[in-house]
Amino acid sequence: GIGASPAVAAVADSAKVAADTLAIASQIDSLGSSRETDSLFVQRQQRMGRGERQRTVQHMIGRLQRRSNVRTGEQYNIDTLTRERVRITNRLREYGYYYFRPDYLEYLADTTRERHLVDLKMVLAEGIPEAALKPYNIGNVSVRLFSSTGMGDADSTVYRDTHIWYQQPLKVRHTVLSRAFRIAPGQLARVGDINSTLTNLSKLGIFRYVNMAVTPLDSIKGANTIDMEITAAFDPPLQAETEADFTYNSSSFLGPGAPVGLTHNTRYQGGGVHA
Repeated sequence: GIGASPAVAAVADSAKVAADTLAIASQIDSLGSSRETDSLFVQRQQRMGRGERQRTVQHMIGRLQRRSNVRTGEQYNIDTLTRERVRITNRLREYGYYYFRPDYLEYLADTTRERHLVDLKMVLAEGIPEAALKPYNIGNVSVRLFSSTGMGDADSTVYRDTHIWYQQPLKVRHTVLSRAFRIAPGQLARVGDINSTLTNLSKLGIFRYVNMAVTPLDSIKGANTIDMEITAAFDPPLQAETEADFTYNSSSFLGPGAPVGLTHNTRYQGGGVHA
């Protein structure tokens, strides 16, 4: 018989990888995430070329639009369209597309079918960076804890795959930090988990600030993981108020920003914190 040419076979294999990727995404939706499914989801897309990655993301956008806020028959409204772009972006970033931004989505508008009616289709914009078309797992997770004075002998330890560097004495138990974390090596780099981790650490009420840095976009080429480093400084023991210095900037990436105005009392006595 006549066999398929290598080019045809490659296209068929790529299409199967894309179909398998979407099936894994459905599994994550229905059964929840695990390190196995998270890793498989990322690995499958590492085998794709740019065109196949674009088609896969476009398919995922189509799935996410089933719950769209833009509905047939409603009045055309720019604000609604903008909110929908943000919603889709946030959902994609929960699948590990950490570097995806709302600017990478645009609408095709067709007004020729009927007067006073516009048909809309959400599509990927041109020139999207390669990194934005790929999901990522979390690589190394590290924590740097500074004393309230910025002084003290440096020490380090590893607890549950997280490297902790600190200035002695360490005023919080490892288990307390661990309970605050929603991120871990091997899982998808979900913005929701990152945000929850920062919020949980701030709610401990013992840090003057909490920041997080991730692998810069210009350093990610060829990798399928991004590293995360949390930096925090302890409150002075007698200080009654503090402010948490973490936020999302206008481009929706994590970074330092204006204080969010959280207030707390110092908790160095008890509550899992060492005196």
